[in-house]
Amino acid sequence: MIKTALGILTLLIFPFLAYNGYKHIQPTFSLDHSQSFTNQAPKSKHSWVGASTIDITPPPGRSASGYATGAKKNKGFRTRLKARSFYIEPQEGPAVLLIQLDLLSGSNLLHRDLGARLAKISKLSPGAIMLAGTHTHGGPGNYFGSNFYNDWASLESGLYQPYYEFLLDQLEAVSIDAIKNKRQGTATMMQTQVNDLSRNRSLGAFLANGSKKEFNLENSINPNLTVLRLDGMHRGQLKPFAIFSSFSIHGTAIGAKDLYNADLFHYPSSVVKDYIRKSYKLPWEVTIGVTNGSHGDNSPNWRKQGFQEAKRLGSKLGEAIIHAFKQVKVRNKETQTAVATEEIDLLARALSGQSPLCPPKVGMSLLGGAEDYRTPILSDLPGFAEGWPQESSHCQGAKRIFGSFLQNSVIKEIDFPRFATIQAIRINDLTLISMPFEVTKTMGLKLMKAIASPKESSALISCANGYMGYLTTESEYSQQHYEGGHTLYGPKSGEFFLKEVASLKKKLKIGKIHSRWQEWKHDLRIVEGEAIAKERPRFDISPQVVNMNRSEGAPYIYMTWVHETPLKMAFHQPLIAVQSKAKSKKWTTWLTDESSQIEVRLLQDSGNRAFYEARLHPPFNSPSPEIRFLVRGAKGTRPEYSKSVTIR
Repeated sequence: MIKTALGILTLLIFPFLAYNGYKHIQPTFSLDHSQSFTNQAPKSKHSWVGASTIDITPPPGRSASGYATGAKKNKGFRTRLKARSFYIEPQEGPAVLLIQLDLLSGSNLLHRDLGARLAKISKLSPGAIMLAGTHTHGGPGNYFGSNFYNDWASLESGLYQPYYEFLLDQLEAVSIDAIKNKRQGTATMMQTQVNDLSRNRSLGAFLANGSKKEFNLENSINPNLTVLRLDGMHRGQLKPFAIFSSFSIHGTAIGAKDLYNADLFHYPSSVVKDYIRKSYKLPWEVTIGVTNGSHGDNSPNWRKQGFQEAKRLGSKLGEAIIHAFKQVKVRNKETQTAVATEEIDLLARALSGQSPLCPPKVGMSLLGGAEDYRTPILSDLPGFAEGWPQESSHCQGAKRIFGSFLQNSVIKEIDFPRFATIQAIRINDLTLISMPFEVTKTMGLKLMKAIASPKESSALISCANGYMGYLTTESEYSQQHYEGGHTLYGPKSGEFFLKEVASLKKKLKIGKIHSRWQEWKHDLRIVEGEAIAKERPRFDISPQVVNMNRSEGAPYIYMTWVHETPLKMAFHQPLIAVQSKAKSKKWTTWLTDESSQIEVRLLQDSGNRAFYEARLHPPFNSPSPEIRFLVRGAKGTRPEYSKSVTIR
């Protein structure tokens, strides 16, 4: 009876959900690339380190990626989105580039295109570049290397060409800048534990691993914080230059909002920068980046989703990074590296019959959603709710396949993500394992054991170099929580990748790089559009109103003004600042839109002019009670100012 009801319900809602995959798309893109090599990297007299940061905030108008049909059209930003690059050119081994993105994940398409560009102008091999998303659910989508996630991860469908090209250019620029500003230096690693920032959101599946006897809330999370400290030489001494770190926590502390944001990952950078700025006199600004670890079933330990909660958790993570940073014993030794990168055609393996992988399918529990966002109505229905496995003899096992045999008529097998780039990068005694999945806590432990030697340290980095959903243990999969329903290639996917990662270990040799790539044969559907402006054009800015309002019970001060339409506004450049009036009667900048206290929002777009609002959120602790807003126009022109207002 229940099975019949589920079938009828699925058939009723299937056409409505299926529509998302067919909006505004056209097959226009293909790429062929195949190579395999193992190279001995040249030795250098010294080790070098470089780092840089660039803004990747898009204009308003599109939805964020991660909440699928639960996303909202974004009207602006509350925290800017960044890409941060970390370059290591060792004494022995291949040069390595680690890039942290305030996005849902990396992209294998971006990885390939960026690698091809940088290989022509630097010592970098594409296999030695890691592109890792923080998994914020407040960043744009439609830049992925598969039709499936371009169509389903956000409200819009297809590869959005204007943002993809903008993002590729920005990543090239931040990479080149890190290489150009390199200086003699060293890399040192520290690992510690942070226990109060996350919780396991899928305990039923976690307990299926057989850990009931020793279970407690702490061992259901991955508390490991990995900090890689880069120090550069200044006047004969090593000084802090950059920090690359990894921690396991979902980018969902804020929840589904109509503003682009980096979620809790925005705050560690500012917290750590403030500490280093006060503690050291440096001729440079340090670059601080946080990537994600085995966060698949580890959510932020939020009380109520929102910006204040993201700030609380993100600031605590920043404090933990500072603690680890202070414990690091900087090694004044030359750096050694090794790299092993493999790209695997999962679809070909699944269809070959010679692999434990299954042809990819969407599970019903994926549509029901996870703890951080439950799909209205569906999440309460049997089969769509978590924990409704079925007994089945088909390859996907306990997964209830959404739409049954009709799924292939809407989502072609060729449209699923098929090329998995797995990577091991060794930097001295630390091995970074990058995976294009959201890996659960227990699965992550298994992967790290598969590659680390007893005297070495390892860290898993999820959502790197692409995005392919989740990777669970077979036991977790059997419970069909959200994570199992989103493990596309079936119950034995974890077992498959354990063997693949173990094989990387054999290819990971100091001083060498191993890299193997597949040939791509499928097309990506593209959405074309007007290019995103790189510079803001000259225009007469018109500040109009300054006043106070309230949102969700909290006060804010706002200013409205008229400016260019969003695509011409170059939102990745500084736009808004708040100034305070000193006792000397001079105006000085108190806050810029780098701060999470400033929100920029599109109110109306007429097609040739747009109406905007800048909001100043508390705390209202400016140096003086009289403040004013500053709005920047074209580069090289004078900014415009609002009238002043007294805030206390």
